[in-house]
Amino acid sequence: MRNIISDDCDLKTLPTVIAERCVHTQLTQASCHACVDACPVKAWVIDDETLGIDTESCDGCGLCAAACPQGAILSQQALPVLSEHRTSALFACEKAGVNGEDGIVPCLHTLGLQELLRLYGSGTHRICVATGDCESCIRSGVLNLADLLEQLNGLLESRNLTTITLQLADREQWSRQLQTYSGPVLSRRAFFRKAAASSMTAGMDLAGLAEEQAFIPPGKLLPRTRQSDIVPFTPRIDSTKCNGCDACARLCPQGAIALCSSGDNLQYRLDAECCTGCAICLDICCQQAVSIDHWRSQVQFMLPLTAHQCRACGAPFHLPAVKASSGDLCDVCLQTNHVRNLYQVMEQPQ
Repeated sequence: MRNIISDDCDLKTLPTVIAERCVHTQLTQASCHACVDACPVKAWVIDDETLGIDTESCDGCGLCAAACPQGAILSQQALPVLSEHRTSALFACEKAGVNGEDGIVPCLHTLGLQELLRLYGSGTHRICVATGDCESCIRSGVLNLADLLEQLNGLLESRNLTTITLQLADREQWSRQLQTYSGPVLSRRAFFRKAAASSMTAGMDLAGLAEEQAFIPPGKLLPRTRQSDIVPFTPRIDSTKCNGCDACARLCPQGAIALCSSGDNLQYRLDAECCTGCAICLDICCQQAVSIDHWRSQVQFMLPLTAHQCRACGAPFHLPAVKASSGDLCDVCLQTNHVRNLYQVMEQPQ
């Protein structure tokens, strides 16, 4: 990954990139271009040699951070103004015309899934927003807060949890509500630590939140009580197409697909709560056996495998159990027609 940097830009407004989280550092042919699609000023660049940001064009809106499935992009977005008991949060678009600085963000659509879930984990069930004219704004398009909340509320309803109410207010209404909120604005560290320690996220590893913007898959930010609960992303493997190459399990950055063994039993384990929708598994699968459902219940939790030994080269391999009867050649020998070639190197006469 190479950043395109300008010497005279305001570095404080630029997003921060954590390279090791980005799918393009793990797979050169990764298809993810979420940051490019979300950027209203086309500051992000992806080509055969470069993944970076043109800092002269970047306006620091933070939409790329909200769009990134792996949390590889961090923005300096303001925190909400919270009510006394933190059940309500106030956000205002910088173009809404409200006074002051508290709770004002460049764009309301920068409230991504992770940010909403962490707000919910801290006890917030109502979000009051003031906005400018979204229809004429160049930042309106790929991401939409109202649509995201509708999908998230469907997930919350499926788990019999309180949903999040979105209230639209004009600048006068928003300012009046701001005056009724007596509590100070939390620091980023205090806000995220409170979200981690809440009852909604009690099962999370607090050590992983030593830094206030540590990345946790969105499915892990809410309790899952039933296997039928809706989750944001659900990986599936088609057993009739899978060739057991393990590429998806090796590359999945969150372990949503993993190769597991217990005694003589071998299987792919699928954990939808860990899936971020980054699509590395789709990009690497040469058989197009992997797919990802969005906002669905998980229906596949494992794919049983059977062990084999290649009759041509003798190498051990495994296949989905439904293909057990056809497993006599490993994938390499299948592709080379299991023909062994003998090459003889002879010295040239002097």
